[in-house]
Formats: sequence, C-alpha cells, structure tokens
Amino acid sequence: MTALLRRSATIALALSIAGCGEPPAVAVAAAPSAAASASGQAAPVASEPPRGPAGIATFIDDDYARAEAQALSEGKLLFVDVWAPWCHTCLAMQHGVFDAPALGAHAAGYVFASLDGDREENAAFVGAHPMRVWPTFFVVDPATKGIVALYGGSLSLAELEKFLDDAYRARSAADSAFAKEAKALAEGHAAFATKDYARAAERYAEAASTPWPRRTEALLGGMYALSSARSFASCGNFGTKHLGDVKGASSEADFVAVLRGCAEKSTDIDARRAVLTTTLDRLRALAAQPPEGSSVDDRADLLDMLAEAELEAGNKEAARKTHEKRLALLEGAAKEAGSPEAARVYDYARMGSLFALDRGAEAEALFLGRVKEFPESYEAWARLAWSQHTLGKNKEALVSVDKAIAFSYGPRRLRYLVVKAEIQTALGDLAGARATIAEEVAGQEKLPPGQLDPAKVEDAKARLQHALDAERSGAPPKKTSP
Repeated sequence: MTALLRRSATIALALSIAGCGEPPAVAVAAAPSAAASASGQAAPVASEPPRGPAGIATFIDDDYARAEAQALSEGKLLFVDVWAPWCHTCLAMQHGVFDAPALGAHAAGYVFASLDGDREENAAFVGAHPMRVWPTFFVVDPATKGIVALYGGSLSLAELEKFLDDAYRARSAADSAFAKEAKALAEGHAAFATKDYARAAERYAEAASTPWPRRTEALLGGMYALSSARSFASCGNFGTKHLGDVKGASSEADFVAVLRGCAEKSTDIDARRAVLTTTLDRLRALAAQPPEGSSVDDRADLLDMLAEAELEAGNKEAARKTHEKRLALLEGAAKEAGSPEAARVYDYARMGSLFALDRGAEAEALFLGRVKEFPESYEAWARLAWSQHTLGKNKEALVSVDKAIAFSYGPRRLRYLVVKAEIQTALGDLAGARATIAEEVAGQEKLPPGQLDPAKVEDAKARLQHALDAERSGAPPKKTSP
C-alpha cells in the first residue's frame, strides 16, 4: 500500500513525485451515520447481497453526481474509488482487481464510480469525505449520503468482494448480528471526517473490541485516528495490543507501518525501542511468508518497509539484500505484465530499489522509455525528472519537470512546481526558483475548498520568503521537500 514511513529528504521528494502517500489535510464535512440507512429514509434492501452475471464492472469516471443519482434511482449502494494517476497502488487495483470479471457480478447491488482526487470537479467529494491514504474506497448510501464502509489501500479481489458484501449487509435493517459494532464503526468514520480524532479513536476502539467481519477496518481506523491526533503513546499501546488481530493481504503491513510511525515520534525511548524491535520481527515474518492474496505490489511495499526497518536498525547489508529481492520480484512482474500499461504499475517501486542499490542510471533509462510510450503521462515525466535530478543531471531534469507540469493539474501540479524550484536552485537559478515558488503560492491559494490546505499555503509562503532572502544574499536557500 502506501509508503507511510520516510527514510530521508531525498526519499520524501521521490514519494512526493511518484508514490502513494497520505492525502492533503483538508477541511471535511460531517457524514451522516451509516446507521441512518436503516431509519426509513433508504429503500428497503435484502439482507443478502444480490449477484448478477460476471463481467467487467463499469465505472462512472469523474462524475459523482451522476453516479449517486443512478445508485439512488436503482436502489443500489455506491462504491467510490478515489485514486490518482501517480499512485502505484491505485494502478495495481485497476490492473488486477477492478478488471476481474467476478467484480461485475456485484453490479446487481452496486453502482461503481472512479474519482481522480486531483481533478477540480472531484474536490467537493474529496473535501467532504475522510481520506487517509491513496487510494481510498468508500461505500456510500445514496439515500442518506452516509458512509457505510471505508477502506484505504490495497485489497485483493476476495477482500474487495467481502468488503462489498459486508457493507451491503450493514445497510440492511435485517442484519443486526453486529449492529452495535457497525454503529460504532460508522460513528468513527463520521468523527474522522470532521477531524474529531479523539472521538474517532474512541468509536473505532469500541468497534474493534470484539471479533466480527469488519474488525480490521475498525483497527486500522483506530490507528489512523490516534496517529492523526498525535496521541503517539496511545497509538503505540493500541497497535501493540492488536498487532496479531489484523488480517488481510496488505492490512497487517499497513498497520505495522502506522505503528512504527507512532513509535518513532514517541518520547518514551524504551517503548519506542520495544515497538521497533517487535515490528521489525513481524515484517521479517511477513516477508518470509506473505499473507494470502498479496499482490506483487503488496509484497513490494512490504519489502520496502522491511528494508527501511533494517536500515533503521543499522542492518545495511540486510536492507540491500531486501532491495535486491524486491527488484527481482518487480522486474519479473513487469516482464510478465503483458503490456506497457500494465507494467507501469511497478515503475515507482522499481525506481526506489534501483536508487537504493546505486543503480539510478537504470531508473533514468526506464523512464526515458516510458515517456516515449506515454508522451503525455505526467507521472512518467515527473519520475524521469526526479531520477535525473538525483543523478545530478539538472539541465535534463528541468526539461522533464516542465513536461510534467504541462500535463498535470490540481495539487499534483503544485508539487511538481516545488520539484522544479529545487532543480532551479541546484542550477544556481535563484531568481527562477523564486518565481516558481511564487507560482506555487498563487496556485495553492486558488485551489477549490475541497483541495485547499491552509498548512500547505503557509509552507509555500515560508519557502517563498526563504527564496527571496537567498536571492538577495546570493546564497542557496535551505533545501525543502514537499
């Protein structure tokens, strides 16, 4: 799933260009409780999810209003995939899960929608719904507009089908076996949406207090809520307590990643050391025997987490061997993908391991090929720019990042402006860097409410002031990463 841990400013910059990370911290509106779907406002539904004929599911792209209206008129639930073209996990879901014929059978009970979260037309949805990572999947009851179920990250086909079935049952008044837990989970989602993280953590903990089909959803929610609340000691305690309770193809690794992130920010040195040791052992065990249903993308993310953990423990050779194993896995999958489009799923992860193994020139060659195959792909140009910048080829990197900027849009385009300013600074063009950051500030301030992040506006303004000071003094500004 997402790279929730950051090794260094260099890797942070790489992630800002190409990886799947946490979404912008935007203001969000309260979502009605999923329990309201049984209040009489929604159309009655059967307790068991219906099935239709198998076939490729049809997604309504970037038109939430139409998808919601269709779901309401047909008495169905609405499944929403919020994704972005730069997100490798998003691409992995599209090439291997969403295109599986078995998913089409769920169209009897669902309308499927796909929203690019960086597009302006989707800003209202992104602003009104809680996202933790890319991609995030929502099940929405169109009658109440409430969130019935929520999951961020990667799911196997079997897990996605179970996710859809569990959400369908949760909507039905006839399904009361876990009514208390479902109500607490829905309240947790609603509290997270309004940034009431303490309340969200409390309700998620209640939903996770007993074994039931959606316990992993509640456990992950609890970890994200505690981390977002900066309750790092509580996050560490909660995560350690439930480390063995999380199940799923990628869920346990994601849980470990959040737990390690909380531990690294904890002021309790002994507790921090204990968590990092325990989770390193767990990552080693997961890498040795990946969870059932794990995709190549899931396994690659797991190995990346393990390599990072080994480095943090001082085990450089173990980290290197882990990256070698990861790269072999990814290159084998890319070779067998069947098309350049499908092979692109693995590009970001291949780039990371190539640079970790001091083989950056091969990453540049990879993306030189990709921009020929996909000349209007902003993520291919951006990854090429980062590769060239890291290799010190800044004149070439400037040309590449300008291509990425030309083809990109929304918050992603603004991230590429940050990268461009760093490349210009490396070239000694301080006036150009200042002008680029000024363009970023203006762009940040013009984002629609659902995408506008006041913290990012202030950060951009601070970097602009640094750039102005540097230009006046003739000294390069302090390096920053988006």
